[in-house]
Amino acid sequence: MNADLVAIENIVVDSQYLIDSGQWSLLADTIFAAETADVTPEADFGFTSWRGTEAIRSGFDASLVRFEACMHAVTNLRIELDGDRATARYYVQGWHWVRQDAAAAPAPSRNADFVVLGVMHDRLVRQADGWRVAHRRLTRLGPDVAVGRLPEFLAGLGEE
Repeated sequence: MNADLVAIENIVVDSQYLIDSGQWSLLADTIFAAETADVTPEADFGFTSWRGTEAIRSGFDASLVRFEACMHAVTNLRIELDGDRATARYYVQGWHWVRQDAAAAPAPSRNADFVVLGVMHDRLVRQADGWRVAHRRLTRLGPDVAVGRLPEFLAGLGEE
């Protein structure tokens, strides 16, 4: 298999793993592109758009701390290469447990608060450290979340 395709596939799955394992602070520097004169990384999940490394870092830090747990599954990955640029499109299924009380221990067992089904669109660039996401956008599938209800802080998640 082509080394570029493998590297891009790894960026996609590693980004979801970092979120699910509570290591989202690494996303801005290991998954998203470094800012240059030609590239400003951006993440758009529908409820807000974060533009620039510091905005991505603070956006993930402010949002993901609100979850007790997350689990994202990626399928149907389609990658197109064009020199030092690429696109990746894939389905993402995100299971989310909203933190009920910051001081309380996690609940031993409960259903997910909501499940989002969507299509992620990544534009990637090859930089000195390898392939990185220059722009990531979520488009939610269906008229609402698949299961549960979105919390207010995510109003508009993945809407066009």
